[in-house]
Amino acid sequence: MKLLADARDYYPDAFVVCNDPMQPRRTRLDDAVLVCEVRSESTADYDKGEKFDAYKQLPSLREYLILDNRRPRATLFQKGADGAWRYLTIVEGVAARLESVDMALHLAQIYDGLTLDPNPFTGAENENTD
Repeated sequence: MKLLADARDYYPDAFVVCNDPMQPRRTRLDDAVLVCEVRSESTADYDKGEKFDAYKQLPSLREYLILDNRRPRATLFQKGADGAWRYLTIVEGVAARLESVDMALHLAQIYDGLTLDPNPFTGAENENTD
């Protein structure tokens, strides 16, 4: 399923829309309230930069979640009532509230049984990737 944002098609790892039932032949949506991406070494900068800039153009978008592929950790960007974007770094043992879908996010549940990337980033230039 494609997500149309800023006049381009994107393929997020997951996204949620809250509107009418899905039409059977529909292949593109443009009204996501939550977009989720799993970061990788090759996409980390793109996910937080150009792609997030495009997603922010969606009037419906309230939250953007980037899950780390190296360790149980996530970055959650949330749009405030004032239109400003804020972010939280979510670590193991801490629950965060996904307001757009009214649920608690527990990393232990998401990462349970997953094999994480065995080759984490190296070098000082990649230490702060959240």
